[in-house]
Amino acid sequence: MPIAYVMPYVIAGLTLIGSTGLANAKPLTPIQCNSFPFVQTHRALTRDEVVNELAELVDVGYNPNTGDDYDYPADIQKSELRLNEKYQHDCRR
Repeated sequence: MPIAYVMPYVIAGLTLIGSTGLANAKPLTPIQCNSFPFVQTHRALTRDEVVNELAELVDVGYNPNTGDDYDYPADIQKSELRLNEKYQHDCRR
């Protein structure tokens, strides 16, 4: 099945999972703390790594279903900052 067909369903599911908000966000695991996007890689990313990053962004409030509306790219940049703050809190103890 082509990824273009599956990805909207993945995004919709991740949005539902992340819709509980930042207050209910689960702490990052040690595996997540030591992998992309927090540890830079010099190889091509796997699909699982990209989906994991999107899930982490959704978990801190990013909504990929809004599309290229008036606040893109500021909305994803804000979520990336929140994710980095979460990383600092959960992984730098």
